[in-house]
Amino acid sequence: MVAVVKNINPYPSSVAILTGAPQELVTHRELRYEYHTNRSIKAWSVYFLLKSLTTSGKIQNWNRQIPRLTYWCQCNEKTLRSRLNELIRLKLIELTGIRGDIVLTSFKKAADILGIQYTGTYNINYNPTTHNGNQIFQYLLRGEEIRHNQQTQLEALRYKLDKNPSLKNNLHLMLKQQGADDRKLSNDIAYFQAQLLILQKRLFKEGSELLSYVMELRADINRSCCGIKQQHNYLSAQSVSYMKKRLRNLKLCNIQSVIIESATRSRLYVPDGLDKKRDGYKWLGKKKATAWRLCDQVTFLYESNLQPKQRETRKAA
Repeated sequence: MVAVVKNINPYPSSVAILTGAPQELVTHRELRYEYHTNRSIKAWSVYFLLKSLTTSGKIQNWNRQIPRLTYWCQCNEKTLRSRLNELIRLKLIELTGIRGDIVLTSFKKAADILGIQYTGTYNINYNPTTHNGNQIFQYLLRGEEIRHNQQTQLEALRYKLDKNPSLKNNLHLMLKQQGADDRKLSNDIAYFQAQLLILQKRLFKEGSELLSYVMELRADINRSCCGIKQQHNYLSAQSVSYMKKRLRNLKLCNIQSVIIESATRSRLYVPDGLDKKRDGYKWLGKKKATAWRLCDQVTFLYESNLQPKQRETRKAA
């Protein structure tokens, strides 16, 4: 692709975004015309999409390329012009030249505008043919915040295991006994977490006396609707349910509801990931069983190269 884009062809296969941007943007909800909405994440979505089209930060004669731009941004012309006006207000772009050129600010300056430290970028795979939906990229950004939180939970699990070598070794042995791969348990924290969650669910269902011991660590790396509501600044948990429904309908992720039932009556307390504990089980009187409802299990259907602790600073474009 040439430095200054005169004709958008071909489209890139991925979009670079600022590291840390999703975590900041999901909090930008505000009251507009009696409704709480997040227009900021929509505008920044267009900035990232346009930025991916050029290495120089300039798109020439954009008015003659509106069909290609609206296809890439998954919006109509009116919405595109509205987003461009918002980006001008945010000082993320300038419209220059007689024919009309879009000049995009650098990622480093964009980080300053967003109010986050510039630590580089990472890429999200994106194809408007398969990722089809009205202004879909904003939901990819929301998904990235959820993915980042999952990775943060994994790193917290790793940290707690390293701080408690006795518990780590005992859990390692128990997981090996249930058929887990020894090498993967030592080298892959995501594999360890998945196997630990399987063990916790099995021991709960069996009513094992070992349950309280293996529940010392939280193996569920997902958040409840109330947890997402707080961190995304939603007014109600129902709004979170709608967002997750959109993510699922747009085929960006799978969301599975998991309830484990046990014939053993129990009132054990499980960690909630906030250094507190809550009652994690509910007695079902009619079924004569104890139910453990996990947070909705989210798995992603698109790829990104987000790293848990990305320290490499890439050159500002």
